[in-house]
Amino acid sequence: MKRTCLTCLLILMGLIMFGAPLAAVAGPATEAVRQPINDGIALLRDQAVETDDQRREQADRIWEILSQAFDLKLISALALGSKSWKRFSPAERAEFIDVFTRLLGNTYITKIQGEYKDEEVLFVGEEVVSKKKAVVKTIIKRQDIEIPVNFKVRFKKGEWKVYDINVEGIGLVLNYRRQFNTFLSKKEETPGSLITELKGKLEPKASEN
Repeated sequence: MKRTCLTCLLILMGLIMFGAPLAAVAGPATEAVRQPINDGIALLRDQAVETDDQRREQADRIWEILSQAFDLKLISALALGSKSWKRFSPAERAEFIDVFTRLLGNTYITKIQGEYKDEEVLFVGEEVVSKKKAVVKTIIKRQDIEIPVNFKVRFKKGEWKVYDINVEGIGLVLNYRRQFNTFLSKKEETPGSLITELKGKLEPKASEN
């Protein structure tokens, strides 16, 4: 993955909070993506955040808001892929979702706090794929660079939620699926060992608290 794409992917989990005024063509899916904007802007522009404890508190509050905009269960299942998902027992699936989404939060929120440089997000269109799926199209403007980013959203239980992000043709879900499939393709590896591997990546973050 090119560094430009990777850097944008690392901050995009939070950039939906920084939307510009919606285009006239905006539909219900785009409106739903806008939902966490106001609270997110207020948190990330808080000039009173100076200490490590304050940054951790800010990160927790951002993730609380952001996690409501994403279908974390579906993201987890798609990140594994149907074949690998079937290998997991119901208990392993629940544990994987918990660990994987906590890892996402730790990874991306830290990047959001440290790498946001006044990028502008322009909502430029909405493609209706079906009654329950749509693609919210945006452009991330970083100085003189424009990067097309698509948010894939699904309608379920009366809400539109993001289940994948595509940056210049590179998808968040597919990126993780490749990593997980490579790990699980080894004979000695199991769903349990993948969960243990992800837990190990959480430990350094936990030790800081």
